[in-house]
Amino acid sequence: FIPADYHDIDSFIEKLKAKGNKFSSVTLNVESINSKFNKILAFLETISNNNCFIDCLLLQETWLTDEQCEDESINRFKIPGYHTIPLGRKCGRKGGLIIYLSEKYKFVVRKNLYKTSTDWEGLFIDVTHENGEKLANKITIANIYRPPRDNYSDASIDKFLKPMKDIIIKLVKENSTIISGGDYNINLLELNRDKFQEYFDVFVSNGLFPQITLPTRFSRNNATLIDQIYCIFSKYTSNHKAGKIQTTINEWRGRFPWFLKYKEV
Repeated sequence: FIPADYHDIDSFIEKLKAKGNKFSSVTLNVESINSKFNKILAFLETISNNNCFIDCLLLQETWLTDEQCEDESINRFKIPGYHTIPLGRKCGRKGGLIIYLSEKYKFVVRKNLYKTSTDWEGLFIDVTHENGEKLANKITIANIYRPPRDNYSDASIDKFLKPMKDIIIKLVKENSTIISGGDYNINLLELNRDKFQEYFDVFVSNGLFPQITLPTRFSRNNATLIDQIYCIFSKYTSNHKAGKIQTTINEWRGRFPWFLKYKEV
């Protein structure tokens, strides 16, 4: 496992500047895009003002319904320079996902992978082209949200783990680069719990390794690692780096993991 450092906005920008022509992605539990959208725009503007760019932004807990994700309604949450790929909430009022992907890429939504469930949400896309050129190996991006109810219940974890395991096995056979990020609400700092260990083993045994290995949320008396990024790299990936950003979007709870990888060639 590669160490994933903590960063303030300035050190994060320096990392982005150093990445050059590489693919970058960020995941964030936004806790209502309606209330945080302007902060997200300000964050991206700060990045772009320093001649940096994030290729892919994964948001969980947008709180948007299917109706609010339709073309006319979702326009208010469009970000210049990005495709907007939404999924309406399925797990209660705090669900909902969006993937923002740079317009220089072409993509296909993998609708066949996620069967609507009230236990978890998944949005999957294949990134196939960059600036009109086909990638040597596609990049499959998964945006995942599992709500916090019954966090420690074996039955609750099984309802998520079984379909997720089937999806992972299917994707790994495609030999693409995979980036699976999101809010899983399973604390990797508590792998002494049997079901947590089983969950972790499903990813690792199939070659998807965690890129974030230190806490991502902090309270006065506790720290957890429930915001996670798992990756498997194709033979065209020459290097990668991950870390956690301190932002004011959701205050400082380490809720902004990010990930860098060399672009496919």
